Amino acid sequence: MKNAFRRVLIALFLFVLSLVVILIFIIINWVEFESIPDLLMMVDFTGILLSTLAVSILILVSIGLVFWLARTWSAEQPELGDKIIQLATITNVVLIFVFGGMGVGLIILRTLWTIGYF
Repeated sequence: MKNAFRRVLIALFLFVLSLVVILIFIIINWVEFESIPDLLMMVDFTGILLSTLAVSILILVSIGLVFWLARTWSAEQPELGDKIIQLATITNVVLIFVFGGMGVGLIILRTLWTIGYF
């Protein structure tokens, strides 16, 4: 493995690790409040805007890291370049759906709580 590929793998690992830490923090807060409506009471319109911005940033960072990884991997193994780029594209589409779904889910839950569904 070359240095560039190793650096990209480390950056991707740190990105995933930071996402896991954020998820653990959210789970700890959810356990503290013990219900989704109480947790959603903390989220106001500013929080929704910040979560939308955070999701957009997560999508951009993940796309950048995956294509950076694909580029360095393609440089090491040029014969697999087309297949690597196809897999990177599929991975990015999945990441967009996952991160976008999290952001939209928060907005929907907050809207349902606001209209008194919970």
